[in-house]
Amino acid sequence: MEKKLKHLEFIQNIITRMNSNSFMIKGWAVTLIAAILIFADKSNNKDYLLVPLIATVLFFTLDAYYLCMEKQYRALYNKIVTQSEDVIDFTIDASSFSISIYDAIKSPSIWLLYVLLLGLIGLMWSSV
Repeated sequence: MEKKLKHLEFIQNIITRMNSNSFMIKGWAVTLIAAILIFADKSNNKDYLLVPLIATVLFFTLDAYYLCMEKQYRALYNKIVTQSEDVIDFTIDASSFSISIYDAIKSPSIWLLYVLLLGLIGLMWSSV
């Protein structure tokens, strides 16, 4: 049983790291986009709004990628839980699970934040 628990611990550490990366990306996205929007509002120039628009799309894509990877490792974790101790080989390759980035995009933890940021950029665009 010790072998199985150690394998699950390895996978759980990866899941935690992916989750932390996603959280940091959200923080960076909100901070950076808010700062640029404040600067764009003071300068009264629509050209500055292209930067947060592009940044939002990039952060959205990166965040969805990390959530996709996290879901793949969760699937691997669930598979390992059901395996018997004698077949544990400490594999951490989760690419065999068919979870796409589009599955991650459908998650409210991804699209809700970025739709709100894009809406804010749209409001700023119409007011500048």
